[in-house]
Amino acid sequence: MELVRFGDKPLMSDAIIHNGVAYLSGMVGRRGADVASQTRAALEDLDEVLARVGSDRDHILTAIVWLSDIAAIGEMNTVWEDWFQPGRVPARATGQSRLARDKYLVEITVTAAVAAPAPSQTERAVVSGIIAILRGVTPGEVLDVAEALISEGVTTIEVPFNSPDVLDSIAKLSDRFGDSASIGAGTVLTEDDVTKAAAAGARFVVAPNTNPAVIARARALGLAAYPGAFTATEVFAAIDAGANAVKLFPTDKLGPDGIKALRAVLPQDYPLIAVGGVDAGNLGAFLDAGCQALGVGGSLFKPGMARAEIARRAKTLVTALKAHG
Repeated sequence: MELVRFGDKPLMSDAIIHNGVAYLSGMVGRRGADVASQTRAALEDLDEVLARVGSDRDHILTAIVWLSDIAAIGEMNTVWEDWFQPGRVPARATGQSRLARDKYLVEITVTAAVAAPAPSQTERAVVSGIIAILRGVTPGEVLDVAEALISEGVTTIEVPFNSPDVLDSIAKLSDRFGDSASIGAGTVLTEDDVTKAAAAGARFVVAPNTNPAVIARARALGLAAYPGAFTATEVFAAIDAGANAVKLFPTDKLGPDGIKALRAVLPQDYPLIAVGGVDAGNLGAFLDAGCQALGVGGSLFKPGMARAEIARRAKTLVTALKAHG
C-alpha cells in the first residue's frame, strides 16, 4: 500500500494506492459560487492528481459527485459528462446535499486504476506448468488444500468466482502464500469481478470467454488476463485486446489436432493454456500440441477431498509433467 500526498492541493485528500487502484477524494469551490466554473476547476485538479498517481480519466473505475446545493445538479452534470469521452461516464452526481462542510460546493470521490505496463516476460512466466483450479473450494478448507498443492510443486492456484465466498478464499491465499505462489481468480465475467479480485489480492484472472472489457480492466489494474477461447477468431480477439495468454476451453473437445491447427496461425511465442479434461495421462499430448500451461480441475481437486489425496494427485501430475520434459 502506498500513500501519495498532495501538499499543494489543500482541498484534495491524500491518495491511497493499493493493488493497482488509487482511492482519492476532495472538496472544492465555495457555496454560492458559479457551479459550472467551480466544477471545471475541480476536474482540472482531478486531472492533475490522477496523473500524479499514474492514472487518467480513462482509467476511472467509480466516481461520485455530491453537491451542497441540489438545485445546481443539472448544471453540474453537464460539465461532469463533458469531461469524459462519450460513453465513458462511470457515474453521475447523486444529487444529495450531504457535505460534511457545507461551505464547499462540490465533493468528488474517485477510485481509479493505476495504468499498467505492457505484458512482460515475468507475467508470461506465470503461464507455465500446472494451474490448479479449485472450483467449489470453501474458505475453511482453502489453506489446507493450497498447502497440499504447494508441497508437491503446484504453485499457481485459481479460485473460480462460482465458489463459495470466493473473495475470502482469494484473500486468505494471498495473505498466506502470496510470496510463494501465484494466486488468481477464475470464471471472471465482469469488470466488477476483476476489481473485486484485485482488491482481494489476485494476481491474474481467468475467464471462460473473451470479453475485451474484462481484459482491459485486468490490465489496467496490473493483473494478468487469461480469457477463454475456442476458435481462431476468439483467440485473435483476445490477443488484440491485450490478453497475456489464452485459455483454450474446452480442450478435450478441441483436441490436440485442433490445438496444433490454431498454433500454426498464432504468434510463435504466444502462451496457450489447455483447460478441460486435462489429467496426468493426456497432459503430454496437449503440451506437444503447443500449449505452455495446463489448467487442471476435477482430476486434481473436488470439494471436501482429503488433503492427502490432493497431495497424491498433485504429485502424480507433477511427475507426469517432469517426465514429459
